[in-house]
Amino acid sequence: MIRGTEKEAIHPNTRSTPTLDPAELGAKWRALRHDEPGLRLHDAAERLGVSAAELLAAGCGDHVTRLTGDFGQLVRALSRLGVVLAVTGNLHAVYEKKGRYGYIGIHGVDGRVLDDQIDLHCVLRHWCLGFAVQEAVEGHPRLSLQFCDREGSMVHQVFS
Repeated sequence: MIRGTEKEAIHPNTRSTPTLDPAELGAKWRALRHDEPGLRLHDAAERLGVSAAELLAAGCGDHVTRLTGDFGQLVRALSRLGVVLAVTGNLHAVYEKKGRYGYIGIHGVDGRVLDDQIDLHCVLRHWCLGFAVQEAVEGHPRLSLQFCDREGSMVHQVFS
């Protein structure tokens, strides 16, 4: 996986037009997280008028690392993490499941994860942007991988 730490303006085909520079957006996000520690990324992005990808990109070089490369290869490696929280969703529904990424089959842009708890079909062509996020939750470090589509909307998250 090639990683980039540069603060990039990410707004390809996003629903919003960025009005804040990444440093200003990052400061506003930190303030929101401080005031409301349980606030979900999607809700914070909506309040700030940007996409989830733009909000994550604003944290690059601080607590976020941009991922590039073959996301299928990354999904194959998820079995090494043990039990994780997998989150997939859209504006209408969210599916959260704790478990392992057991059997993993990647065939071109289609992926399948199958285990006792996690049963996931991944359409990897929609995974356009990826981020590794390190943050503190209730005083403990939490690591996650977060993937967005070309509009900057979240498509899948993996929390250790």
